[in-house]
Amino acid sequence: LAERAEAYALKEIPPGCLVLTGGIDVQGDRLELKLLGHGRGRRMWILDYVVLPGNPPRMLEAAGRGEGPLADYLVTTFANRFGRELRIEATAIDTGHHTQDVYNFVRAARQLPAARRPRRLMAVKGANAPGKPVLPGRPQPQDVNWRGKVIRRGVMLWMVGTDTAKSMLFDRLKSDAELEPAARLVHFSKDLPEDYYLQLTAERFDPEKNKWVKLRNRRNEAIDLWVYATAAAYHPEVRVHAMRPRDWQYLEALLEPPDAKPAEPGAPAPETPPAPADKSRRRVISKGVGFVNRWKP
Repeated sequence: LAERAEAYALKEIPPGCLVLTGGIDVQGDRLELKLLGHGRGRRMWILDYVVLPGNPPRMLEAAGRGEGPLADYLVTTFANRFGRELRIEATAIDTGHHTQDVYNFVRAARQLPAARRPRRLMAVKGANAPGKPVLPGRPQPQDVNWRGKVIRRGVMLWMVGTDTAKSMLFDRLKSDAELEPAARLVHFSKDLPEDYYLQLTAERFDPEKNKWVKLRNRRNEAIDLWVYATAAAYHPEVRVHAMRPRDWQYLEALLEPPDAKPAEPGAPAPETPPAPADKSRRRVISKGVGFVNRWKP
């Protein structure tokens, strides 16, 4: 897999990458983040992989106030080679460690001013049962009052079909094996560390147990983060997997206009032109995908 790395830097948005989603894994002594890019034809780019060492409860509390490196990252804008800026459209954070601190963060982040508020922040938990959809059903409310009544606009927990997502990832990696870089579905940055690939290959499918299992003494955060960032792409207001050709065409016209010349890899992106006065670029073009309907730079 490391030999498939391509000549784009981390945090760089390659041509064809039109939607960004994030995944956050909470460990005992750190937070880990992955940034995924999505494009037409199920193409995906690993755009960033970040480890934030420290005390997770404190970092999550600070992020809930809009402070600290996690809060900064989630509202970062990324300029593509055409000078257009993209933001992370949805982020899924795992609740397996420091569960209540994660809930507090998700709840608090929703109240932040728009400039510091992450878009579509989701608390998620893996559902390891085989055959589950990547993002099945509706989220489950977690906040109740002293009477046991569900609190409106409380924290919602999304269950993720982790085995299904992992199978999808490895099927794509296998299908890419004999293809040229431009035809591959999964793209890797040349700046990813060697340890990333060791983590990404740290699990095997056990047919007897009918599930994915971790190899002994191997870290697997890279796989988990891929699952979370993919689940974020299935958010009902994003639904990258359900976008139609005309949805992609619309985003391409906005983010990669044919009259704009892209910068060379590694060169500074052109300055973003001022937004046109015509508001028709935010018109509804598809009743099926709310993300495109309400797309904003």
